[in-house]
Amino acid sequence: MRRLQVGMLAIIGMLVLAGMSLVSSGPVGADEMTSDHSVVGSWRLMAGGAAGTPAGDPTLATFAPDGSLILSGRAVRPALPGMPFKFVHFSTGHGSWEPTDERSATFTIVHLRSDESGTFRGTVTVSGTLELSDDGQSISGVETFTVADPTGKVLSAFPDAFEGTQILLEPMAEVGTPAAD
Repeated sequence: MRRLQVGMLAIIGMLVLAGMSLVSSGPVGADEMTSDHSVVGSWRLMAGGAAGTPAGDPTLATFAPDGSLILSGRAVRPALPGMPFKFVHFSTGHGSWEPTDERSATFTIVHLRSDESGTFRGTVTVSGTLELSDDGQSISGVETFTVADPTGKVLSAFPDAFEGTQILLEPMAEVGTPAAD
């Protein structure tokens, strides 16, 4: 048992080091391709209400200069109709993006899915396109969700739309006791 634990820790350590290496280096040539693009940064997004997703479903996305993309939303959601479980637990989405011109980009994100008992149920891959507004402070786009089982077999695919605003630096709020009436 102890040997198994040590072996697992060694594997986890190697994966962490490999991941740090990938994050620090990024895709070859990606910095030149994406670092000046207007979508770089963090965004508040609202989904349009596709199957199983309420209209106005909030999501946060960060587009990195190296072409990587991190997306997070509600971690627990109702399962789609016909699924043998009631709730789906989603991981943070990891993916990549690349510009198609100075005001648009394409992207792909992958989320892991588990049911309420913790059983791995497959992935959701989201691929889409986005357009930036003229002032660069908002985006809108279309995307397709592809739901796959643990073997990679596609169970369903459906379209959605989203819009969002850039998260800008805000001054720190004053901390203290509210004024008495």
